[in-house]
Amino acid sequence: MPTDTPTIEVAFALAGDAYVARVRCSGDREPMATLILPRAVVDRAVLDAAQARLEVRLDGMVATYLDSDSQTLSSARLSELIAAAVSVDALAAEDDATLIGRLEAELEQALDIVRRARA
Repeated sequence: MPTDTPTIEVAFALAGDAYVARVRCSGDREPMATLILPRAVVDRAVLDAAQARLEVRLDGMVATYLDSDSQTLSSARLSELIAAAVSVDALAAEDDATLIGRLEAELEQALDIVRRARA
């Protein structure tokens, strides 16, 4: 004699520093189970699985996108990112004074690559 298979519904919500997943059978008011998952663990698992990528575009923008989807998640001008990195507040927080020299060397190398591509 066949039995009906219940439909399971999952509600997933952010609550402070945790995600709360409530599992219930459709039609029931009370959940069968409630799972509380630490936000850091879920966020890391989702970001690792999403495989976000960075791209420097020819218009000077740096964009983040997912391999599975060509839609841009976020973007910023390269000059804005550098300005934030060398701001007074950012520099004050750094212990290693040689880091700005390393940034300058990287930027010079990147500029040389761009100039060679134009030649």
